[in-house]
Amino acid sequence: MILVSKSLSPPRRKSGRFYHGYADNETVSRAEFEELYAAILKYAAVKCAVGFAQKYGVGMAVGFTAMMIIKKAIRSLPVVGPVARPILGLLPAPLLGPLLGILGVFIADRGDLRDVKKKLFPDHSKGQFKAG
Repeated sequence: MILVSKSLSPPRRKSGRFYHGYADNETVSRAEFEELYAAILKYAAVKCAVGFAQKYGVGMAVGFTAMMIIKKAIRSLPVVGPVARPILGLLPAPLLGPLLGILGVFIADRGDLRDVKKKLFPDHSKGQFKAG
């Protein structure tokens, strides 16, 4: 048996039953605890996914579309197209387009490309280790 605090169990309705929370020091079975844990985990995962989609979803779609248009435009050029075709084949639009869209939204939020560089490649030389 597992002790559950009342603060861990949000009120929920599931298959006709109401979960109004557990009393302090009330014991629950392992199955009840796993059901509660799975519900909380699912709720947190959905909230994270919705937040990510709201913030970066449009940027991902625009990045994918822009990548497809740019690749098609480069391939249609008479001199550059045949030379660039194998190189462009190595750049998958479904992967790089959304990443570029996320990068664009991140830069638009931060306002500076240097913040992205600092986030990706932090400078560890400042104050980490002192020669002596």
